[in-house]
Order: sequence, then structure tokens, then C-alpha cells
Amino acid sequence: MLLILALLPSPAQASPAQEADADRAMADVRWLVEEIGPRPAGSDEEAAAAEGVARRLAQAGWEPRREGCSRCVLACRGAGERLFLAHIDSVPEAPGAVDNAAGVAALLELARTTQSQDLCLGFPTAEETGLRGSEGMARAWPAPLPALVVALDLTGQGRLSVTGLGPAWGTDDLRWLLRTADVDSPLAYRVVSHALPHMERSDHRPFADRGARSMQLLGRGDGGVYARYHQPTDRGVDRQAEVELLGALGALATAPLPVGRPDAAATVGRIVVPAWLTWTVLGLGLLSGAHDLLRPCEGRPILGALKGLAQSLWRCLAATTVAALVLAGATLAGLLAPTEAETTARAVMGVGTTGWWAGAAPGLLLGWAAWALVRKRLGGRGSGPLAASVLAGLTLWVDPLLALPFGLAALLTRVHPLLGALPALYLLWPDKLRELAFHDLLTPWAWGALWLLAWPAFGARRRSAQGGLEQR
Repeated sequence: MLLILALLPSPAQASPAQEADADRAMADVRWLVEEIGPRPAGSDEEAAAAEGVARRLAQAGWEPRREGCSRCVLACRGAGERLFLAHIDSVPEAPGAVDNAAGVAALLELARTTQSQDLCLGFPTAEETGLRGSEGMARAWPAPLPALVVALDLTGQGRLSVTGLGPAWGTDDLRWLLRTADVDSPLAYRVVSHALPHMERSDHRPFADRGARSMQLLGRGDGGVYARYHQPTDRGVDRQAEVELLGALGALATAPLPVGRPDAAATVGRIVVPAWLTWTVLGLGLLSGAHDLLRPCEGRPILGALKGLAQSLWRCLAATTVAALVLAGATLAGLLAPTEAETTARAVMGVGTTGWWAGAAPGLLLGWAAWALVRKRLGGRGSGPLAASVLAGLTLWVDPLLALPFGLAALLTRVHPLLGALPALYLLWPDKLRELAFHDLLTPWAWGALWLLAWPAFGARRRSAQGGLEQR
């Protein structure tokens, strides 16, 4: 019961979002996309966009000024407890509807409608050339930093989601966010932002680097990505997605901020796993592995357990090799036509086009079938909980949230060894693999290596009459 209560979202307590006019926001999108067009850093078009943003802010009753760079626009009410950011520029040849006219238009509409008296709206430039505008803003910001920094990027399409929830965020902060705004917070996003905050690539990062509680709102499209990213076809914004963004911004601008502290809480969609539960799972998982390390295995504690561990590892390596080859054959043989997203990944990230986007689902199905056949043929060996706890211990050196799935696997393998494959299954999923490849974090050639994370699934299932692990 305590576990269930810990995972349930707290009752909504945020102030309702102010009424916003989506038609006005869409008109601002058309102004940026159709009237001005591409707005690369340093161009006359970028300058025209900055002038237009300042003019619209003044018409809404704000007092815009240049802050951080000659074209960066900032307007504040109060002391700047919250800072919302949307970059004005786009890449050359891209009209930048989703990246980032939708975000700029949403902040302009928020300026017209919000009742917040302690809010800053920032419109940095040169985001596409290394966050130069927001870096200048962060350097020029007087102490203290804003209590909340929100960057808008790649909004106006897909499901509104949040990333950039780095080390400054804790259990209370995450609960506040997910009960205030209707957004998703994928586990993988929280893990990467918490463990590797230097990988953030939007305007919240310069403030996060200085310790501010920062985040990015974005839309997650088909496969978790925006297929027209940095392309000339980035011309349209989904009106309903813009409406959802306006609602989230209205709530985030007015809801009382929490006074939380950083910790190792995790998020799964709209559920918050509190830090105490993270550490409890990790602690119990490590104890589960230690128990099997000390328990007699083949008549010997420790040495017998390590022998079984090594035997399970080579079985895992064999299954990984077979499954990876099957997956590679299905995704890299060039039998399927590249999709729009795959072509974009080639143009932007240099990822080769072989049909891997369309081939991910059937390739994984065949790969998992091959993996299961190899496991059935070779059987289990050694302790699944011990293998999972080894992975948990290794990843704990990097970050507790990265280790959490393996700590959970160390407990679940006591029910059945195959449950030790869950961490691998989470990543070996079509959307996850497409997202990793699209952002050039893991090329399709390396997808198969993720089956190594299923090592705990090769533990023995049964126990001998003497209570030791049966080695089959």
C-alpha cells in the first residue's frame, strides 16, 4: 500500500491556466514562417524577427530590452522568479515553424494573457550556433538565478513532453511539475538529464550549468522525434499541440513554486518514483546479489558463484551475437525504403539510410526470437540476481537513476530469470532505438550491443535440494 501511495500523483493544486487565443498564436507562427522565413544567426531576417518580438511585447504592456546579446530580447515583470525562453533563430533554409516559431508565438501569447507578476520572457538568438544568446543571458543574469527556467524548443507538434530535468530537480519538484502541466516525462529523458546534464542542447542549459532548476518543453512525434528537424519542410504547426502548449505555459507561469531539494527521484510518464524508493530498490537489489555471492554454489561460496556468473555471461554473449546479427540483417540490408525521419537523420546527423527506421520493429521481433531460442538451447547458469547487482553496482558509479533498472532486475529475477531482460527490453524497443539513432547517440550498427544488458536473464531458474543454485 505504501508503494502504491508513493507512486500516485498528488492532487492538483495549481492555478488554472489563463485563457489564451490560439488563433493569435498561429498568426504569429505564420508571421515568422511565411513573412520572414528562415532566420539564421546574424541574418537580417533574424534581426527583423527580434524587432517584431520586441514590438509585440511592448503592445502587450511589457518593457522589452536587449539582454545577453545585441538581438536577444528580454522582458520582465517583478524580480524574475521564473524565466521562459524561446529562441528566435532557425537554421539556414529552414523556415523553422516547429523549431522554433511555435515556441516564440506561445510566449508572445503568454505575454498578452498571463496574470503572473513575477515572470521574465526571454527570446535569445543564435541558439542553433551553440546557445550563444542564452549563454550571454545567463552570464548577464544578476544573482539570484531564476527559481525556474523553461526553454521551449520543437513544440507545436507531437505529445508535449519534458526533458532537461537534471540534478537540480527532486521528488517534490517533479510532483509539482507533473500535477501542474499536462506533460509526459519519459524515464530515459530523466536518466540522461540527471546523469549527463552536459548533453542538454537547448537554451535552458546555460542556466542549468549555473545551478538553476531548468527544463525544456518539447513535442515528441512519431518515434519520439520530429521528422522535419532542421529541414526546409519545417513549415507547419499543429494547432492542437499549440493549444496544449499554451495551457501548460499558463499553469507553469502562475502555480506556486515548490521548495524542494535535489534528489534521485525518477519519472515514468506522469508517475514520480520518489528518491527513497529509488534507493530502497537499489539497496535491496545489491543485497540480493550479495546474498547469492555468499551462498554455496557448486559446493563453494564466492568462487562457485563467480564461476556460475562467468558461465552465464558467455551464454549472454552468445545470444547477444546471434540476436544482433539477426537485427542487423533485418535493419541494415537495404531492403526497406528510408523514411522521412531517416533521411533527416542522414542530413543532420550523418546517420546512414538503410531502412532501419521501418525495419526496427520486425528486426527486433526476429532478434528477440533468436535470443530466446539461444537461451532455451543453452539454459541458465549461475545467479541472475548476482549478475543484475553487478550491473547495478557498475552503473551506480555513474548515476543512481541509471542503476535503478538493474537494481529492480536483481529483485525480479528471484521470481523468474527472464524478468532480468527488462532493462534491455526497455531500450530494445522501436521508438527508443529510433530516437537514439536519430540523435546520433547509438547508430543502428550498434543496436545489438544492448542485448548485453539482458545478462541477468541467463541465471539458473531452479535450486538444488541443498539450497544452492542448480547449475544446468
